Amino acid sequence: MLFGMRLHANILATSALTPAVALVFQQKVKSYFDLLGLPKNVMSFADFSEEGLLNQLRYGWANRTAIRERLREVIPVLIRETAKSADIIAAIDRGEDIRATVRRLKEQGQY
Repeated sequence: MLFGMRLHANILATSALTPAVALVFQQKVKSYFDLLGLPKNVMSFADFSEEGLLNQLRYGWANRTAIRERLREVIPVLIRETAKSADIIAAIDRGEDIRATVRRLKEQGQY
């Protein structure tokens, strides 16, 4: 289990299906956990105390199996969605027309 503050640490952990809880340093961390469907996995600095930290860690540990199951559901979807953006950016880099690229991806069932 990871207890992290930084977005990319949390992305790396959850992408590997590692349960994570976070101290929200920036709104994007909260938004990421909302996107994962795990809004209870974050705590704010306003709630930061020895007791609050222990409660958050206990919550993550007690729910690690359910968190991992949720990650198994949502991470593959997010990977597919981000691959679409990568395909479009790669096409633009190759000099392809953006509209033609999106049309091609839709025809291939990728968009």
